[in-house]
Amino acid sequence: MKKAITTLSAALFAVALFAGNGGGEKVSLTVDTKKSKIFWTGKKVTGEHTGTLMIKSGSVELEDEKPTAVNIVFDLTTIVCTDLKDADTNAKLVGHLKSDDFFSVAKHPTGTFKST
Repeated sequence: MKKAITTLSAALFAVALFAGNGGGEKVSLTVDTKKSKIFWTGKKVTGEHTGTLMIKSGSVELEDEKPTAVNIVFDLTTIVCTDLKDADTNAKLVGHLKSDDFFSVAKHPTGTFKST
């Protein structure tokens, strides 16, 4: 996968929002995939584009209210461009992102982000 979704690690659901368990405990939390999505920004020399994609599954492990492991699987088939209003231009960009030039979505329909 090429350099993409660069803001994922910075915006990874503000993991601190999951905290609040009494301290000293090990807690495993599951991402609510119906209420969660990834917001992305792709930048190039001539500008940038924004969009979203849905999360297929995810979990966050906490110890002493601090994240110790994150595992997010996102559904690349759901990638959407939100800034291009012209339907043809939008479809062209999304098709390009799904092509072998970027994510090869036909071969790799999901992407995984893991952090420890």
